[in-house]
This record gives sequence, structure tokens and C-alpha cells, in this order.
Amino acid sequence: MISADEKKEGETIKNIDPIQHNGKSKPGKTGKAENTPQAENLEKTAPPKTEEEKNFSSTLKEMFVQVTEKGEKMVKTSAAAVGDFTLQAAHQAKLKLEIHNLKNNLEKRYQEVGEKLWQMQRRGEANHIAEAFADDFKRMAAIEETLKIKEDEAERKTEVPEKTDH
Repeated sequence: MISADEKKEGETIKNIDPIQHNGKSKPGKTGKAENTPQAENLEKTAPPKTEEEKNFSSTLKEMFVQVTEKGEKMVKTSAAAVGDFTLQAAHQAKLKLEIHNLKNNLEKRYQEVGEKLWQMQRRGEANHIAEAFADDFKRMAAIEETLKIKEDEAERKTEVPEKTDH
């Protein structure tokens, strides 16, 4: 075995392949070849990389960088798509809730109008219907208009509106 004093700076001893050397020399626990005739005949330094090996290493590094960058872009794109989908789904759910609330409000108005009309009929006051229900008719028309806008928006699957600070 070569002592630390005999070893020049930057030199290493190659591991011996047990198959290449008929199993006569096997690496020790440190991964270095043991002191055998075969080990002494090995070169003390690794040969310098050829131009082809350098090009291969460079190409491999470039490919790794490209794959890493593509993976990063895919993750960002996927995250953005999931975020967009989530915002769109939340917006659609909000619209559906607003539509449901508007329909309930309209149903309440219908019931109130019906009750008033019935009471007027019983009292013999049905000839003044337009005056008695003017405010109710205005509120019902406004609700119907808002409902129509919301239903159209829900059908179009519009983009999520810009967030506003409240």
C-alpha cells in the first residue's frame, strides 16, 4: 500500500474490479485496493478527461438543467391552473347562491302581493290595485332584472372579476 508521504497531491488509486482480476484482489473497507501485486501495477492517477468525455458531461449537465427548468415551469403552470379553476369554481358557487337568494326574495314578494291583493278583494278595494302595489311592483321588477343578469353571467362562465378592496 502507498503511504500518505509517497502519494502526491491530487493522485488517487483506482479501485480494483474483482471480476477483472480473477477475484485475487478485492477492495478493502475504505474502497481502496489492498496491497497486492495487481494494485501496485495500477496507475497512481486517473487519466485526464478526453474532449469527448468533457462534451458528454457538458451535454448531460445542460440536459439536466433543461429538464429541471421544464419541471419547474410545469409545476408553476399546474399550480396556476388549479388556482384559476378554484377561483372560477368559487365565483360560480357565489353566483348560484346569489341567484338562489334572489329567487327566494322574489317568492316572498309574490306571497306578499298575493296576500295584499286577496285582502283588498275581500274589502272591495280591488279597483285601486295599481296604486296599492306600485312599490311592490317596482321591487319585484328590480329583483327580476338582477336575477336575469346573474343567470346570464352564470351561463356564460365569465372570468372571475377583479378583486376589490372593501
